[in-house]
Amino acid sequence: MSKFGRRKKENTYFGYRVPYENTSIERAIQNYLKKLNIPFRTQIPIRGKPDIMVGEKILIFADGCYFHHCSLCFPGKRGRYRDKWITKELESRGYVVLRFWEHEINHNLKKVMKTICEKIEEIYGDRYVNKK
Repeated sequence: MSKFGRRKKENTYFGYRVPYENTSIERAIQNYLKKLNIPFRTQIPIRGKPDIMVGEKILIFADGCYFHHCSLCFPGKRGRYRDKWITKELESRGYVVLRFWEHEINHNLKKVMKTICEKIEEIYGDRYVNKK
C-alpha cells in the first residue's frame, strides 16, 4: 500500500474523514479569541500538537469527547493516558496546559473563555487581555 493510501486510511473512521485540525470546537475558541483581540497561533509543532498557543507559554487543547474518551459522555471508556502523559511532559518544559472537553466548549463557551482569559491575565497581565 502506498504511503498516501495508508495515510488516507488512518484519517478515516467508518468511512468518514476525521478532522484533526480546525475542528468546530477549536474554531469556536479561535473565534472568541479573535473577538477579544488576543493573538494566538494554531497547530504548534511540539509534542501533542496543541490546538492553540497564546504567547509563548499557554497551550490550549480542545479534546473531542469521543476520540479522547470522555468518561462523562462515554462511561466505561478508558484511555486518556496519552493526554495525561503529554500534559505532564509539556508542563515539565514550563508550558501552562489548558484542556477542555468538547461538551464543555459546546455547552458553556463563556465559562471556558473566562478560564482561558484568567490564565492569560495571570501570566501576561494586561498585555493580551483588553478590558473594555
